[in-house]
Amino acid sequence: MYDRRPFRGRFYTWVPYVDGDSPCTLNCRPRGQQFYASLALVVDGTPCTKPGFRAICVQGDCK
Repeated sequence: MYDRRPFRGRFYTWVPYVDGDSPCTLNCRPRGQQFYASLALVVDGTPCTKPGFRAICVQGDCK
């Protein structure tokens, strides 16, 4: 979906980037590049993990 949208004037092929501090944010890294971007929030109900238990994302928060 985001591969077809320009980001800072360029097109990229995005791959997931897992950020343990923000599990409910769609973080992606352009293939072959050394930066990542937060492109959106993940869909409500997406599984996430907090220390000690499993949870789901609700409006951008892991609950």
